[in-house]
Amino acid sequence: MARIEWAALIAASLVVAGPCGAAGGTVTDQAVSLTYSASHWSALPAANLTGADATGDPIYQTGWWYRAEGDTREHPLPPPDVEDYSPTGRITAIWNNLDGKGFRVSELTAVLDHEGPSGGFHTLVSVTNNNPTAKLFTLFHFLDMDLAATAAGDSGLAWTPAFLEFADSGRQLAYRAAYASQYQVAAHPALRDSLNDAAVTNLDGSGLPFGPGDATAALQFGPVSLSPGSSTSFAEVSALFNPARRHVKGDFRGVGLPAVFGQAPDLSERTYQPMRRHASLGYVTSLLAPTTTSSLAGTDDFDLDFDDELVFRDTASGVAYVGSTPVAGAPVLPLNWKLSATGDFDFDGRADILWRNTTSQKLVIWTMNGATKTGNIIPSPDQAVDANWEVAAAADFNYDGARDLLWYNQTSGKIVLWFMNSFVVRITGQFTNPSTVGNNNWRVLAVGDYGKGAGGLWDTNDILWQNDTSKRVVVWYMDQAGNRTFGTFTSPDTIVGPTGILVGPR
Repeated sequence: MARIEWAALIAASLVVAGPCGAAGGTVTDQAVSLTYSASHWSALPAANLTGADATGDPIYQTGWWYRAEGDTREHPLPPPDVEDYSPTGRITAIWNNLDGKGFRVSELTAVLDHEGPSGGFHTLVSVTNNNPTAKLFTLFHFLDMDLAATAAGDSGLAWTPAFLEFADSGRQLAYRAAYASQYQVAAHPALRDSLNDAAVTNLDGSGLPFGPGDATAALQFGPVSLSPGSSTSFAEVSALFNPARRHVKGDFRGVGLPAVFGQAPDLSERTYQPMRRHASLGYVTSLLAPTTTSSLAGTDDFDLDFDDELVFRDTASGVAYVGSTPVAGAPVLPLNWKLSATGDFDFDGRADILWRNTTSQKLVIWTMNGATKTGNIIPSPDQAVDANWEVAAAADFNYDGARDLLWYNQTSGKIVLWFMNSFVVRITGQFTNPSTVGNNNWRVLAVGDYGKGAGGLWDTNDILWQNDTSKRVVVWYMDQAGNRTFGTFTSPDTIVGPTGILVGPR
């Protein structure tokens, strides 16, 4: 992941005024609301979340502390210079010169409704060093939860150092991070007090498994040395209450919904854009590739850590990569083999790779363990009827637990679903309803569960189309029988400008 961004586009575009004081406010997404109280920007960062848990408000406090080079203790983020609560469900806060220490900091937080009730928030913090010399900077995110409207029944575990999970009386919290260097869990109020005392605190990875008790958790980002003038997406955090599942294909940062992934035709840029259903959360991040000639081919969980890895194919050498690691245990396939899709075909919890030979039309699945090939599966049938059909995606469309195949006809523009069983044998095939947008200037380029939409359903994979000419993107919300329930343009309706090509998830 590239740490340098375009990004927090909304925050960067705001007109910066003088210090506004601590105002507080509320943002809403459908039935879920997030409130920062007037005292949020303090050592006691009060916040409330409603609509994500049927028992009431599962958050007591959540907020940020920082330590700049030369500081002898941590400090809570003070009232920002800009504090905006948008009707689109976003909180923007900007510190032009944080406590006079030469750092510009911006927070962009989106509230998320996943229905159920279920939901939470996602936060990106970007930092710019405006000092004339390199400086160390460290951030801490703190969360005090009241799951099931109780304080003392929390239990917690760590799936990975960047994915902590808490539960109480059937209520759950997924607390996830990108870029975090460490975590710590402790009973209230010890962890918060350690951030507020007069000594330097560094989190130590302790406290899990936890409980039952009154759990609080914190994540540490850094220390990172920022060069003069550099700007970086420093910390990214999500807290989702009662999530439907631990892993969502294409969910690159724990939002609970798949992102959309774009790529410039000349491979000069590859990006991801986290989504709230069919709308962007407001920023785009550049993705690093293993080589300059690498094409982004997919995103999925290959190592059972509930986080996605990016899949690349080098367009010159043919080498396939999971993340930055070349696939081991397999030959480098000729370039007439296309890396078409990913998905867990052998039910080990790890994604596999589906290849299609563009000459013979034959299919083969490489079963994978991380970046290592462990075997082959040949689907049945092992090819489409002719070369007009290409695999558009592999996903569980009818939610029977098995990966299905979505085919796109390059001549007619129609799409067909192959419903597969657990042995990757086709049970039946059918056109979707409708079977096409209307012409072959529209192509299917991504699939994912983008939520309910208007009349849509959870636990159904939806279909993303892109127009070859305008580059606009449309989401078809689907049911489990292959019927479109609702269609809409994404917002914004192009991927990183008019030249961006949608490339996943698929």
